[in-house]
Amino acid sequence: MTTFGNVEPYEAPATFEEWLDKRGISQKYAPVFNWSKTELHSEYNALFKDIEESNNSIKILDEEFQNIHETRLEYMEKHGIKQWHELNPAQDSGHLLMKETFFDQIKTTTIELKLLREERRIRGNALPLVVGIILGSYPNYSSIISDEEMTHGMMSTNGSDPMWKLIGPIHNLFWSMYPKLNV
Repeated sequence: MTTFGNVEPYEAPATFEEWLDKRGISQKYAPVFNWSKTELHSEYNALFKDIEESNNSIKILDEEFQNIHETRLEYMEKHGIKQWHELNPAQDSGHLLMKETFFDQIKTTTIELKLLREERRIRGNALPLVVGIILGSYPNYSSIISDEEMTHGMMSTNGSDPMWKLIGPIHNLFWSMYPKLNV
């Protein structure tokens, strides 16, 4: 366990709503501690499904990006192009048009990837909160703050440290959404 000495003292947000904002979690979760088991399980399953779908879409787009990149390199090699900027606009207009096509495809894929990753991040921020409530780690806001106080300024590469078994998933560096809860 490593503790960083130059870290500011921990200061908890005054309200759960402030904490949600700070963590980038939707205010729809403000009443989450009052949700029924059915509501929690439903939200967990929806978040889990959405995150998995995002992961699959990201994987497909990553592969698409790689294919575009490889196709671009193959095109350049096939046509003896070392650098696009070395092409003559008058003589190489067809190649420059292909360059624009490749770059447009790369740009579109990159933008889509960025949006998907942001959507996944937002859903991913809420999942450990919901899991922690389902598992009983977080019966209330103060239990989350207790974990934050305990882990503030700490970093660990030791997943077997007993502390990681005591805290809930939000601040647990070794928590994973897998295996899926059977709820």
